[in-house]
Amino acid sequence: MSAKDVRELAGTFLLIDLFLTHYIYLEAIKIYIEEGGRSRGSYLVTDSRGYHPEGIPESDWNFTICRYDREIENKILEIRYKQETVEKVLVKVRPVPDQELWFEKVWKKNLEDNLSDS
Repeated sequence: MSAKDVRELAGTFLLIDLFLTHYIYLEAIKIYIEEGGRSRGSYLVTDSRGYHPEGIPESDWNFTICRYDREIENKILEIRYKQETVEKVLVKVRPVPDQELWFEKVWKKNLEDNLSDS
């Protein structure tokens, strides 16, 4: 089978990229949950022993919130796709650099006209 034209070929590469991206995200979520990670951010990890949301009759929706007291919750999962395999490495979270580059601080200086070095 071959592409009929350049557009079809470009579409094929786009689909391959989308499938690969989804696969890697799902692998990252799988590792996080297998290592004991809990609900945080924009997603829910169910836990039969966890909190039961009011108004939902099914117990399948119980969950616990991440408290950053587990090793997995204090690590970043670095992932590489290399030679058709996914390489996964958990690394310790690095501290946020101590800089004055936060938007709100810079914007306040701009409003106060205190951005010049003089």
